[in-house]
Amino acid sequence: MQVDWAGTKMRLFDPYGAPGVKVSVFVASMPYSGMIFALACPDERQHSWLDAHHHAFAYFGGVPEVVVPDNASTASNAISAADRNRKVNDTYEQFLEHYNTAALPTRAKRPKDKANVEAAVKIVTHKVIHALDGHQCVDLDELNSRIQQLVDQINQAVPFRHQQSSRKDIFDAHERHLLTALPDTPWQRTEWKRQGRPRFPHHRS
Repeated sequence: MQVDWAGTKMRLFDPYGAPGVKVSVFVASMPYSGMIFALACPDERQHSWLDAHHHAFAYFGGVPEVVVPDNASTASNAISAADRNRKVNDTYEQFLEHYNTAALPTRAKRPKDKANVEAAVKIVTHKVIHALDGHQCVDLDELNSRIQQLVDQINQAVPFRHQQSSRKDIFDAHERHLLTALPDTPWQRTEWKRQGRPRFPHHRS
């Protein structure tokens, strides 16, 4: 599964006429079928990044063997100035281990490493983000419901690749069985904090 943020942001609708809050759109795609997933998120911070992955796994009905992310800091860090490869950051690695998968970050300035999701971002930008210009969704749940309807239409559209089949048809036939089952419980971040030594009162004899 290849993943990225769409470059074009959306805005929630403000019924009082003020500019709505900007939201980011996460995009995931399956490279063989081209099946697409999209989700509006409040920001591009790590919590949103990981939550969007969980929703993508649920949408596709399983977990892929490998996730290919962009070289954003929410996914990986540079090893050195001379090394184009990236090191997956600790939190993202823990998240992926919980889902029994791994990440293979793209190399810097190597867009072909995630060419499939680059194409998916263009489709989502044109057929979802621009198509929903002027929407009147006041919260993320309502907006994501509208987004999923349009994404479902994209995935079910026929013909696709000059064949009388859809992205979903190809996914169901060739990719779905390669996914592993979702764990029983979603990942939850655990933070460990070091505490100082406990102090005990001194007793004089």
